Amino acid sequence: MKKLALLFCLSAIIIMGGCKGGDDQKIKDCYKAYKDCVAKCDDMAKQCRDNYSTCLKNCKDNYDKEKKACDDKFPKKGPDWADCIMQAARNYDDCTKKCTDDFQKCMDDVDKCRQACMDEFKKCLGVVEG
Repeated sequence: MKKLALLFCLSAIIIMGGCKGGDDQKIKDCYKAYKDCVAKCDDMAKQCRDNYSTCLKNCKDNYDKEKKACDDKFPKKGPDWADCIMQAARNYDDCTKKCTDDFQKCMDDVDKCRQACMDEFKKCLGVVEG
């Protein structure tokens, strides 16, 4: 019953700014810790997005360099030139796939971070034992 009362008070703090029963400060402290924790996860997510963007830009830059090298090395429209361009395209695809895989792993870590924040929040409120 106390756990239900704590959750009710939390809702009251979020919605109306207070609750009865004297648990206001504990709930406020738990909620502040939760918000601080989620802010760290949000920072992680921003870093994931920034890294992904940089990675994709690097893939494009490398592709452009490889294409130029093909143009400089082989006569255009010849079979060697075409093979070189196709290899550059495959390298670009591999690079962007790696960027996407790394981004997904990073965002999985962000999800784990957010779940850990929620777990700590519930523990702080006494909703779960631990």
